[in-house]
Amino acid sequence: MGKLEVAFCLGMAHPLLIMDNISRCASVHFPETGNTVHFEVREGARMSEEGAFDTVLLVVERECDPGDRDAAQTYAKLKEWGVVRDAAKVLGRVLGFIRDEDFLRSQVVGNYPAVVSESPQSNPAVQTARADVILDGQTVTTMALTGFPSIGIGPGVWDRVCERLERKEDVPAYRSFLLDAYYFATSGDPLRAVVMACAAWDTALRQFLLSKGLKFSRRDGVHSLRELAETTKGTFLLRPFTDALAQLTLTRNKLLHEGKKDMATEDVVEMILAVDESIIWLFGP
Repeated sequence: MGKLEVAFCLGMAHPLLIMDNISRCASVHFPETGNTVHFEVREGARMSEEGAFDTVLLVVERECDPGDRDAAQTYAKLKEWGVVRDAAKVLGRVLGFIRDEDFLRSQVVGNYPAVVSESPQSNPAVQTARADVILDGQTVTTMALTGFPSIGIGPGVWDRVCERLERKEDVPAYRSFLLDAYYFATSGDPLRAVVMACAAWDTALRQFLLSKGLKFSRRDGVHSLRELAETTKGTFLLRPFTDALAQLTLTRNKLLHEGKKDMATEDVVEMILAVDESIIWLFGP
């Protein structure tokens, strides 16, 4: 067996303020994929690409059959081996740990995103990225990876944006929570996705009932609030959506009581879409 190393060189979108000894390399092994990931901060190193600040290095190591030499040079195969996902997990966790440690000491949360993404280059804390693929100490290819997610303005969008801006609208909190939930679900952080989806539905129900001048207890759960909303509207939320919402609440409760658990992205997305349809029903005619 040979040794495969994939070195993700990431130019951060935020400068690093280093006030500690960072000579130690952070490492973690993932038995399910056979990958070992090393995280290193390159103090004083700057990316040459415009807009990037300090550099961090994520090196994923795994055993590799010599016959996989060509396959190892493809991004699809690196994803299949879990190389991309494991590197993304470590990056997200490191950022989360730094933010948590900082808050424990100073009670201040840094003004930068700390999320888990599907890939290192798609993390919003990353500006530029490349991956060097190394087999038995020899670099066989370098992959240029984008660190710039596009902001799409589709057909008919700009007129709507202008109209909403002129009306001095805000995106309702429940819509913002819902969009965050979908973002987290599709970028590899289903735990936060479930929490944000629950927040979206709970907030939507409370804002709807307040808009109708109805009184309810702060301690009322979403089931009681939904029943009150159905009485107010004179219509019932469709059964498929109530089933999905019940599953969402059950999933959140399991997370709260049992800690983090693996969830399929498609299952979480399905629950989020049920929240979306339920909010449309809630504020519709």
